[in-house]
Amino acid sequence: MVRIRLLALRWKMRIMAWLDRAFPKAPEPGLWHKDRLSVVCLYVFIVFVWYWSLNIPSPGKAVTALAVAAAVMSLRGEMGGAEKLAWLLLLFGLLRVELTSIDTERTVSETLRSQARQQEAESFRKIGEGITGSIRQSQRQFQATMGRSNKILGRVNTSIREQMGGDSYVVVIAVPHVGDQNMLAVGVNLCAKCTDSLPNAHIFMYRIKPTITAQELLLDGTVDAGYYQYPKLITPSRTEESEYVVDVYARNKPTTEVLAIRFNVQKNAWEYSYRIARQVIMPHYNSATGLAEGLVAKQLEFQPWVAPVLTSVDPKKMKVLGSSN
Repeated sequence: MVRIRLLALRWKMRIMAWLDRAFPKAPEPGLWHKDRLSVVCLYVFIVFVWYWSLNIPSPGKAVTALAVAAAVMSLRGEMGGAEKLAWLLLLFGLLRVELTSIDTERTVSETLRSQARQQEAESFRKIGEGITGSIRQSQRQFQATMGRSNKILGRVNTSIREQMGGDSYVVVIAVPHVGDQNMLAVGVNLCAKCTDSLPNAHIFMYRIKPTITAQELLLDGTVDAGYYQYPKLITPSRTEESEYVVDVYARNKPTTEVLAIRFNVQKNAWEYSYRIARQVIMPHYNSATGLAEGLVAKQLEFQPWVAPVLTSVDPKKMKVLGSSN
């Protein structure tokens, strides 16, 4: 009996020894792995965290380091509490480096975009200033060209105005004849405000009161401003008012003057009065109304009764000054 028990105990010990060899028990966990490689890896990553805290890496490098550290931690297997805490702090340090790197890259990118926008705005401003300068230069050149053109046109217009006579018109008056008090000299001049000579003027004169006479050529040629020409002598009535019509045809529009002459017995002096009108619209047919329309004239000057006063400075350029009495 005792022998059987000893044999059973022997086999039990052999089976337990074989099980221990086949399935060894896990070692008791400690604070650190006894493998030096784990400590070296931890120190290496700590150095990276310290260096990158001072010199922020790119997000790609930071995330790569974080992934490698996580892989190494997972491959180390079961770790003690202190070692696990150290690796967790290391991962949080790398995570902080990653977030700081992302923020830094975003700030740098925003700064670069802002600088690019400022450079673009400055470039557009310079381009705009260049365009504005070109426009102003073109305007100055255009104004200079137009100024020269206006001067040329002004000279052309002045030349045309001089050739056409401008707005000048003829004034015909009557002054006493020195040799015969019953005769008057017809004086031809331009209006007091007229400055342009009237070239190629054809002046006709005829009497309508007290009797009608035939139209006669009074003057054919240029009428200059500043002095009178006396091409004709007339004999008006001393007892009643005489009226003469003076038609002037020149390069500008025709004018008609009605010259009235009378002898003032109380003053014992000849007096004259005139009214001058210019033809604005000639008699014509209006196609819009289907009617014929008559002459339209504009009064240019009216001179009430006045006695002529002679001033003999130059017989060829004798001036007549009118003074109303």
